[in-house]
Amino acid sequence: MQELLEGSMLKRGTGMFVAWKERLFLLTSKQLIYFEDGRLGPMKGSMLLRDVKTFEMALPLSKY
Repeated sequence: MQELLEGSMLKRGTGMFVAWKERLFLLTSKQLIYFEDGRLGPMKGSMLLRDVKTFEMALPLSKY
């Protein structure tokens, strides 16, 4: 897996009370992977880039 880009971003949560959480993201040529607590923590989720149809940029109202 060749890493193209790595960095932290805020991810919008789901549920009754939406919260923004900082996550470490890793972009490869085939997928976007994110971790809850850096690479030392477990992988929290991933998304295959071939499945992405659209994307939306969202800015939080405050940092958290």
